[in-house]
Amino acid sequence: ARGTIDRPGTNVAAKSGLNRVMLDVGIAQFFGVLGAKVRQHEPTRTLHQVNPRGTSKECAADGLPVQRAQQDTVVCSTCGDLDADWNAAANIYTRAGLGSGRAAA
Repeated sequence: ARGTIDRPGTNVAAKSGLNRVMLDVGIAQFFGVLGAKVRQHEPTRTLHQVNPRGTSKECAADGLPVQRAQQDTVVCSTCGDLDADWNAAANIYTRAGLGSGRAAA
């Protein structure tokens, strides 16, 4: 595909599809190498791939939808203000099957 932003030319859609496939292959290759390194250095550990989509949109404690008050804060109607990064990490932890994601009392 040739062209500029103003005049994109032909085969632009095909090129964007190719770029997407190349990105997917790169990520798959990265996880393959990372998994091999985990097995090499920590044979008893496993690598869990988790889709992070939506992990910052639900409360890790009760699963209710949260509102994004600021970049670093989410607000749950029952739990109040939560650190957005901690909340998303706890949801990813839960999705990986490693526990409830809740902090120990």
